[in-house]
Amino acid sequence: MNLDDTDTITPTAVRIAPPIARAHADAGTDADADARTGSSSAAVTRAPAPPWFLFAGLTFVALITVWLLPGSNTSNPQLSDVARRGDSGPVAVPTTRLNTLTEAQRVRRAGLRHLAGDALDELVRARAALKLMRVTVWEPVLYRFAEQEAARGEAAFRRPDYNAATFHYRNAGQAFNALLVAGQQLRQGAIAATWRALATGDAVTAGQQLARALQVGTSHADLAALQARVKALPKVLAFAARGDAALDAGDVQAARREYQAALGLDPQFQPARTALAHLATQAAQQQYLSVMSQGYTAMQRHAFDAARAAFERARTMHPDRSDADLAMVGLTGTRTTSTLEQLQESGARLLADERFAEATQVYAQALAIDRTLAFATRGAALARERQQLLQALDNTIAHPERQSADDAHKAAQALRDRVVALPDKGALLQGRLAALDTLLARAAVQVTVTLLSDDVTQVRLFRIGVLGRFTQKQVDLRPGRYTAIGVRDGYRDTRRVFDVAPNMQPVTVRCEEAIQ
Repeated sequence: MNLDDTDTITPTAVRIAPPIARAHADAGTDADADARTGSSSAAVTRAPAPPWFLFAGLTFVALITVWLLPGSNTSNPQLSDVARRGDSGPVAVPTTRLNTLTEAQRVRRAGLRHLAGDALDELVRARAALKLMRVTVWEPVLYRFAEQEAARGEAAFRRPDYNAATFHYRNAGQAFNALLVAGQQLRQGAIAATWRALATGDAVTAGQQLARALQVGTSHADLAALQARVKALPKVLAFAARGDAALDAGDVQAARREYQAALGLDPQFQPARTALAHLATQAAQQQYLSVMSQGYTAMQRHAFDAARAAFERARTMHPDRSDADLAMVGLTGTRTTSTLEQLQESGARLLADERFAEATQVYAQALAIDRTLAFATRGAALARERQQLLQALDNTIAHPERQSADDAHKAAQALRDRVVALPDKGALLQGRLAALDTLLARAAVQVTVTLLSDDVTQVRLFRIGVLGRFTQKQVDLRPGRYTAIGVRDGYRDTRRVFDVAPNMQPVTVRCEEAIQ
């Protein structure tokens, strides 16, 4: 039976005979049996039924009768046969009057009566359960057929024909049990259909299926929550529809309010839950994209710290996505490129400003990032060369007296040639070169220097040679610093250092301190 396709059958008025008490196991008279079953048992009043129902019921009973009907053997069964066969089927019952039965026959008759009582007990339990399930509301026709079979068993028991009574009781019990199963399936199927209708938002079907479930049984405490949901469904659907309309119009806030109102009436309404989850996902996605955009904007402005903070925040929002990690890699590369560009620009500017020591440090920072950088390699070499030249110029200019030595004078000339050969001399080097030219020009013009002595002191001039003894001597010397040594027996040596310059005063060299 497909419960979802079963229509509710309009109950038909039926009078059911009162339940028959279970037969005692001990042997008794026919009068005892009549007293036990009750002579006041009313016959079943059959309400008019459509011909097709009557035909179906009779066909059902006929098939069961053919299946369970005993054979033609009417001989008295032995007790061992009854015990062996049990509930396997009907057993022939002797019709001999009680006062003519032997003791063995009475025992066999009691066994057959017991079988009928067991079948009756099962029938009574099933029928009681069906009445609690209000079977006459949802399946009155089949229930009436089962009651008719029970009434036939009751009539057979009163005759007494225990074989026929067992047969009819079992038929009725099987029918009642089948109705019990069908009722449970009907209720469960209707409940399941109600849930499906709720899930799809079909208020009409949900109401119909819930009403069908409520037909079965008298206690519906387990359906209280389901009833509340079905009752609220029309309003829930209205809120959800307004939410969908607001969402189509682009009013996300209004849509969120409507969906939340729907969930306020039915927290389990899945379409509203799904819509809110979708809105939350969209909001999170928009926020994520906004944070990523902030990071890229900051990176373009070379605000690298702000860009890194934005990408790290985005990575926290969606740790399962690789966008932020890729952005971090790009940020590192962009930051490195920007740093190198800044170092290159700074180095070139320092070179132009002839701040060679600082330029050397800047290019060293660039090479620490990438030792293969051509601009940093060239710039560092140029800065070191210019710094060395500048230091050499300063050192030469600061010591003009050294030009008196030929090697120093030649070194100064070579230094000048190197500076002159530079293609892009700055103002600082140009100034140092001019000072060096002046120094070399002065060093090229010899100055006549007058030396005075006592004619007894032996005078020697370093880098020039021995001048001998004299009282006055004139020597042509290049400007610079010279050292004269005086030697005399019995006197301490004298040493005189003097700088040669135009218009200088005479230089006296003589030993005057006698040795004691």
